[in-house]
Formats: sequence, C-alpha cells, structure tokens
Amino acid sequence: MDLHLRHATFRLSTAPSIYPFCSSKFRHSRSSKLFTVRASLPFSPQTAKYYRELEAAVDVVHRACHICVEVQKSLLSDDGRVLEKNDSTPVTIADFSVQALISLELGKLFPLIPLVAEEDSAFLRANNLADSVVKIVNDKTSFTHEILTDDEVLEAIDRGGNNAVAFEAKPATYWVLDPIDGTRGFLKGGSALYVFMQVFNGGFWSGICVYCSSKGQNYYKGVGSCCWNDLCA
Repeated sequence: MDLHLRHATFRLSTAPSIYPFCSSKFRHSRSSKLFTVRASLPFSPQTAKYYRELEAAVDVVHRACHICVEVQKSLLSDDGRVLEKNDSTPVTIADFSVQALISLELGKLFPLIPLVAEEDSAFLRANNLADSVVKIVNDKTSFTHEILTDDEVLEAIDRGGNNAVAFEAKPATYWVLDPIDGTRGFLKGGSALYVFMQVFNGGFWSGICVYCSSKGQNYYKGVGSCCWNDLCA
C-alpha cells in the first residue's frame, strides 16, 4: 500500500510570525512536490493479521514525528540551545497537530474504526490556536488535492476526544493514541519522543511503540516483532 505525502520545504523568514507559538524559523511555505512513502515492516503480510493497519499506522506516525521534530527545531537558537518559553504553547500545538493528522489519515483509510485519544478542540477554540494547527496539518496531510478547513481539522481532533466514542457490549475494534509523557521533554531538547498506537479487536491487540530521537531517527517496536528504524528528517 502506498501513501502519497506532501513534502514541505522550509525557508527562513525574517518577517514577523503570525503564529503565536513559534519563531520565524518555523514559518514555511509548502511546495507542490509529492513523494511516496511505503512502510517497511520487518514481517510479511501473511504473518500479521492486521498488516494493513500496522503499515498505515507506521506511515502516519512517521509524519507525526516530523511535526514534533520541526516544532523542536523552531525552539532552537542559532547555537543549538533550546529557547525557553514561559508558556506551554509549543507543546500544545504539537500534541493537537499530531492527533489531528493521525485522526484524519486513519479516518480516511479506516472510516469505521474509531479513535480513542486525549485531546478535544475546546482549548484551541478558546485560545485562538486553531490556525497554527490547521497550517501544520495541511503541510503534512496526504490529502493532496484539497486544503483542509479549520472545521475539518478541529472535527478530526474531536473524533478522538473524551466521550467521542460510545462502545457497546460486543467486542470493538478501535485505535488508541497516547503520547507517553514525551512531547514536553522532547521539545526541550530531549533525546526521544514516545508515541504508542494500538489496534484492538475484542481481546486481541497489536500496535507499535515509536522512539523518535532528536537526531531524526525513528525506532519502531511492533508487538511480537523485532525493532526496526527509519529516518524522520
């Protein structure tokens, strides 16, 4: 399965930033160049019941890690030190952008599988941060023939928000997304970001654990499989 991704080209700008959370380093313009990413799993489709789901999860989490790496870079000074900020806006933007991107991509590929995550859009709406998230998500989505609106991105976040999904008594299949206490430390120059995504089907589950280093290398651990890695930068 191929997923077509939009490649974002980043240019330094000295103009005042319209995005409240980031320096001018993070302002960028999107090129029209497209490239194809194929997930490289260390096992064959015949040996994994949910190979297609895992393949899609690796691809979208790979792009989600790009978001965190780029936000981290926007917080670096010219000498490589992390710029301290008095608020948690960069962490907020990264968390919401990751959830929106993953919700949109998996919703497109698997519309009947719900997402269980942490965030809803109420905070973004109340603090006028939606534009920043929408810009980032539009630069990373595989939706190459359309520009996502604010409402579409905010609805994607709410798809995984608290009480967004009501489960019945019968066994359910659903995604679980959980940044495991990693985003804040990673953006402050830490060596890793952990993201855990799982697919459940009744009592059976499979998933991936992602270690995203600040050097741009992703390390994946699939349930019941060996570790493998890929470049994130």
